Amino acid sequence: MLTIIKKRAISLLLALLIIISLFPSTVFAVEPDMSPAIFLFTENIPHYGVKGPIAGAILAEDGSTPIADAHEKYIITVFLSLNGYQWYIKPTHAESYTQIYPSGNSESYFSVVPFSSSSDLNAKYFNFYLLPKKFAEDHPSDPAKSLVEEAAIDSICVYRSPDGSCTVTPEREAHITKRAFRRPEIRTDSILVDCDLNFNTNQGTVLTEEEIDNYLSSIAPFTYGVRFFSSTDPNVQTALRLAKEKYNFFTFCTAWIDANETASYREMDALAELALTGYVDGCFVGSEVLHRRKSNPLLPSEQKLI
Repeated sequence: MLTIIKKRAISLLLALLIIISLFPSTVFAVEPDMSPAIFLFTENIPHYGVKGPIAGAILAEDGSTPIADAHEKYIITVFLSLNGYQWYIKPTHAESYTQIYPSGNSESYFSVVPFSSSSDLNAKYFNFYLLPKKFAEDHPSDPAKSLVEEAAIDSICVYRSPDGSCTVTPEREAHITKRAFRRPEIRTDSILVDCDLNFNTNQGTVLTEEEIDNYLSSIAPFTYGVRFFSSTDPNVQTALRLAKEKYNFFTFCTAWIDANETASYREMDALAELALTGYVDGCFVGSEVLHRRKSNPLLPSEQKLI
């Protein structure tokens, strides 16, 4: 009897080994870790002494699996330090959090310009924290770094060396392809429409999604593409999403440039953030600024723009 049991056990073991050899990935399949993690686009991190946006994506820890509705569940906050022990929340104390945006292709992106003073250009350390949105509701501005660290779902650190090198800890590589811009078509049967969303209202008025949709639907029969004037317009994010997802327009966004240098830089920073949402096919810096310079010599010259 014992011999029969041994023979059956050996037969079962051999059968199992055969199945494993034929279908190894099935037998040992492991579900990816779906914990959300921060992945930075390291090639775009500005060098020490240089100002610019730092962008990234929220993915599962495998670096390729999107996190469903990440833009609705999470938010980013950034702390900056020149020396590694004095930390400042960025972009500002009042504006303590960075939104995460859906890209239109299931992935979620963010972009932040963590520089609000000239001394920030020499910052060596940046700590990024992924937080539940509930944290931002409970602490609407300037939360203590200790509270952020305690509540953080994930974090990542950037070190910028004065020699120009950059180190990200922990090291992570996102296995995704950033959405490429489409090349605009040359059409003779349609036009590209410039859109001023606040044409009939005061500048800065927040429109409802229905109002923006009505605006776009009214021009849809006559155009294949739209350009929005200002990147700081509070309606432009919704307008870009509708234009891309509902109407499949070619979409262009503009950094409005005027004599106010602070406002102009804010426009360019906002344009850089919008470009990473996946809803923008092309970007403009300035709007007839060189032509308008004839009537306003305070506007930047061509050399200054470049």
